[in-house]
Amino acid sequence: MSKVIDLTHILDPKKAQRKFEVETIGADEVNHNVVRMEGQWYIMSDIHMVSHIGTHIEVPYHLFKDAYDLATMPIDAYYGEGCVLDFSKIQKRVPITLEMAKEAAKKAGGIHEGDIVNFIGNGHYFSPNAKVGFGCNPGRAMVRGLNRTAAAKHPYKVTAVRGGGSTVNGWVDADAITAVS
Repeated sequence: MSKVIDLTHILDPKKAQRKFEVETIGADEVNHNVVRMEGQWYIMSDIHMVSHIGTHIEVPYHLFKDAYDLATMPIDAYYGEGCVLDFSKIQKRVPITLEMAKEAAKKAGGIHEGDIVNFIGNGHYFSPNAKVGFGCNPGRAMVRGLNRTAAAKHPYKVTAVRGGGSTVNGWVDADAITAVS
C-alpha cells in the first residue's frame, strides 16, 4: 500500500535566506474588471522571489543547459514507489555521498521491486549473470525485478521511466543504482 509523504514546508518571508517578498493586495488592484462586494475578502499576492527556494520541483535544467526544464519535464517522472532515507544525523551543507545513500537505503530496508531509483551507471545486461553489457544513459528508472542470489553479478532489473533521462532497460550492478531521496 502506498503512502504519500508531504514534504511541504511554509515559507516565512522574515526567515527566508534568499529573496522572498510578499505583498498582499486587493484583487481589484491587480485586475480593474474585478467587482468586490462590500466588505468582501478577495486578495492576491504580489510575490518577488528567486525560483530556487522553499519546497519546489527540481528539474535537470537547474544543472544542465540542454536538459528538461519545468515546462517539459513529464510529471510522472516524480512519482512512484520509493523509500524514505534518513539523513537527519548529517550536518547541514555536508555533501551526501553514494556510500551514505547506500547505507541509508540499507537501513530503510533496501531497494525493492517497484521503487523509483537513480540509475548512475552507463551499461545494462540481458541477464543477471551476463558477461557482456551494452551502453545506456543514466537517469531515473524503476526496479522491475530482483535477483538476490549470491551468483548474480547484476542483481537489479531496471527500466527507464518516461522523462527521467535514462535509456536503461536490463539488469544492472548493485552500485549502479541509488534510492531516490
